[in-house]
Amino acid sequence: MAAPSPSHHEKETTMSLDDKMAQANAVADVLELPDGEYAIVEVMGHRTMIGRVAEVERFGAKFVGIEPVWTDKLLPQLLVGGASIYQLTPCSRETAQRRQAKYEYQLPPPVKETLPEEPPLLIEAQPDKPERPAHGLFDDEIAIIMRLGRDGKVQHKKLGPAVNELVERQYVMLQSSTPDDADTVMAVLTSKGQEAFERIDDLPF
Repeated sequence: MAAPSPSHHEKETTMSLDDKMAQANAVADVLELPDGEYAIVEVMGHRTMIGRVAEVERFGAKFVGIEPVWTDKLLPQLLVGGASIYQLTPCSRETAQRRQAKYEYQLPPPVKETLPEEPPLLIEAQPDKPERPAHGLFDDEIAIIMRLGRDGKVQHKKLGPAVNELVERQYVMLQSSTPDDADTVMAVLTSKGQEAFERIDDLPF
């Protein structure tokens, strides 16, 4: 004998509980950011910062203090002169968290300077094989980088001999599947492991 189907009232109760759980999860995500006034701040020099803002007075002058949102946390406050701001759009914590930068190249240089340094990703050579990095990223004297084009296809470019002297056998992969981030590339680190080519337009060829 088949089990009786749930009544209309039971269905409504189940849906209501699901909705409440979804709302609770959404609130929990927002609570990761502290209270305050949030805004999307556009500064001269084509720089956009999203974070908590406040009016700050220093040295007899007034600034806009911006705490950029990064990885669902607030970075140290940056002071920006009011005259250099050409648009400030107030937004909610939800919007600030949703619109936060996802990759370092999306952060303005002053913001990136506040990030903690991370050790470079090293590829150890196999002792029983010829010294060659994994996945064939570097082919003998020619270093190859790849990018995801706007057509969704992977494109390749080679670095010239002048750049090869700087290339060490290490790399960082930055890949995105969204059209806005289609210019994200596989960056090739230099021998010091600190510099990286993050965009095709920045490459010296």
